[in-house]
Amino acid sequence: MQPPRGPDLLPALLALAEARGLPVEHLRHEAATSTEHIARLRGEPVSTGVKCLLMKAGRAWTLVALRAHLDLDNRALRHALGVSKLRFARREELRELTGLAPGEVPPLGEPLLPFPLVADDSVWEEARLAFTCGTRTDSLGMAVADWERLARPRRLPIARSAQAP
Repeated sequence: MQPPRGPDLLPALLALAEARGLPVEHLRHEAATSTEHIARLRGEPVSTGVKCLLMKAGRAWTLVALRAHLDLDNRALRHALGVSKLRFARREELRELTGLAPGEVPPLGEPLLPFPLVADDSVWEEARLAFTCGTRTDSLGMAVADWERLARPRRLPIARSAQAP
């Protein structure tokens, strides 16, 4: 069975959460343009948000989740995964592999997206998280414990404070 792609991800995730008895809040909003903007649309602090990045780690693709107000520590991720090369997926690679654009990738790996998922320790610093799923106009919120049961991420210390612009 093919994993869902693009906007099909949202109904697939909602169905999977319901089947597992995990409560999920769904919020439709205007298209978000930044982490700060989406936090305002959700009516929540930026730290509630979780962003997800598709990375090429060595020869394999990996999804990386971290709190939206933090930056990825590339060196820490390379070390944790035991690879010497690491790069972000290019926009066209992301579209080809997932059917998604930047800002639409939820922090969920297999079975919804066909990649392993690693998550920074920061994700567990709050009891709740929120993320976009399949579009820039759909956000989901849930308890971190429920997300962990659904996503089954590998937990790693891979984020750092955001750099000033």
